[in-house]
Order: sequence, then structure tokens, then C-alpha cells
Amino acid sequence: MFSKKRQRILLRNITIIVVITAGLILTTQLLQQHRVSENISRSYLAEVTDKAKKHIRQFYLPLEKTLLISAQWGNAGLLDPENTTNINAKFFPILDQIEQISAIKIAFSDQRIFTITRYNKRYRTFLFNPLLHKDKQVERKWTTLAAPDREPRKILPCLTGDF
Repeated sequence: MFSKKRQRILLRNITIIVVITAGLILTTQLLQQHRVSENISRSYLAEVTDKAKKHIRQFYLPLEKTLLISAQWGNAGLLDPENTTNINAKFFPILDQIEQISAIKIAFSDQRIFTITRYNKRYRTFLFNPLLHKDKQVERKWTTLAAPDREPRKILPCLTGDF
């Protein structure tokens, strides 16, 4: 029917078509696999990012609410630097309830700064007035809301004069 030469040419052409078709199929499969893995990676990253954002929001939400309430107290004049017991009564429970907070610093318009720190259920308060004391600050240690552990001048004997 066909001569040997034609049979070889036909066989060669069929082989070339099969090899080219197999190459195209393999290339298409590899491209599709790459696209699928890229899409899976993108969706996984989006999912992980959304979860992280949610956890961060949940972590900071109590802090944000507390800051807003504290700002309202300050605007209403309820935070008097002369009445540190009142300030302690407001902020010690906040420090106890919200683990993310270990210190609170309140700055007043007259440049006084009141700081409360918590460590192992013990509190420390500092009142600093740069206009009067330059490098000095009044420190008190508290175990409860009732009274400080010691007199501040005994803790920091270098502090003298009117506070």
C-alpha cells in the first residue's frame, strides 16, 4: 500500500504530533497546577490575615473602650492630680481586669504626669511635676486601694520640700 519511505515519513510525522501533543498537555497541566497552587496560597493567606486582624481587634477592643472612658473622665474633670486616691480607685480595677495594660500614664494640662504601674498585683504610682521638681518624682507603692505601703519620702529619701 505505502512504500517503506512513505511509512517512515508517516510514522515520523505521527511521532512528532504525539510528542508535540504530549508536550502541550504537560505544559498545560503544569500551568494549571501552578495557577491552582497560587490561588490556594492566596486564599490561605487571606484567611490567615483575616484571622490575625480579628484577634488583634479582640486584643485591642478593651483598651480602646478604656481609653475612651478615661478621656471622658478627663474631659469631665473627674481626674484631679491632687486626689490620687480617686484616680487609683478608677484605674486599679482597669489594670486588674485588662491584662494587656501594665501601666497607665495620665498627663494633665499643667504638665503634671501621674503614672500607675502594676506588677504581680502590686501597684506603684508616680506623680511628676516638671515645673516644681525638675528631676524628682513622688513615688508610692500600693498593695491595695486602701493605703500606700510606705511614705514616699522614705522610699526616695532624696525628695525634700513641698510636694
